[in-house]
This record gives sequence, structure tokens and C-alpha cells, in this order.
Amino acid sequence: MTYKTKVELALEMVKHQISIGTRFHYIGADGLYGNSYWFGQELDNLQQLFVLEVHSDQYVYTQPPQIYLPEKQGIKGRQPKLYKALGEVTEVNEIGQKIADNQWEKIRLRQTGKGDLNCLGYTQKVYVWDGSSSY
Repeated sequence: MTYKTKVELALEMVKHQISIGTRFHYIGADGLYGNSYWFGQELDNLQQLFVLEVHSDQYVYTQPPQIYLPEKQGIKGRQPKLYKALGEVTEVNEIGQKIADNQWEKIRLRQTGKGDLNCLGYTQKVYVWDGSSSY
């Protein structure tokens, strides 16, 4: 028996469905999965369209951050190994507070037994970084 997280199990299920020929319009997941940088990267590597919710206190970039390895300062000491990001990081909650009432859109999620399931939503492309990778 091998322990696997929910995120690892979800990715396994997606890979299995792809292997048997299932075609997705998109893959959607809640904040548990959206909070996992690794899960999003893996779906991207599988060339799948996905929409992942994020937590309101999660930090995101509204523009692609520039990831870099700092240069060594001075003669003594070790070569830096931790990557840094240039760019303004913002809490999702702050973005949400700036959305005007007329920017919310009615979105049809799916058909149910009682008719359409709709919600009000706002979409914006954001970028996440795990704080350690070079991309």
C-alpha cells in the first residue's frame, strides 16, 4: 500500500481517463487543488485546459513574474540556490474587492434535473509561483 494525497490521486484519475481516450472540455477543481502549484503544472504538461479555484488568501501575480537566481554578493559565502520573483504579488481577496458590480457575468455551469445551474462569476488570468522552481 502506498500513501497518496488527494491531489496525487486526482492527477492519477485524470491520466487514467486520458489513457482510455476520455476527452475533456476542461478540468475543473476546487481550492484544494488550485492551491497546489504542482497539480496545475502537471495538467499544463498534459496539455489540458483547466480551471482551478484558489483560496481568497492565496497570493497570485496579475502579470507573469520574472523568476531569477540572484547573483552572488561578494567573495565569501555560497552561491545562491533559491530563486526569487520580480513582480507584484497580490492576495486574491484584494483583487475581488476591486471588481465593479457590472463586471460580474452570469455563467451557465451545467444542466441539472431542475434546469440550468447558473452563478455570477468573474474571471481573470493570474499566475502562481511555488516559491522555489525556476519557471
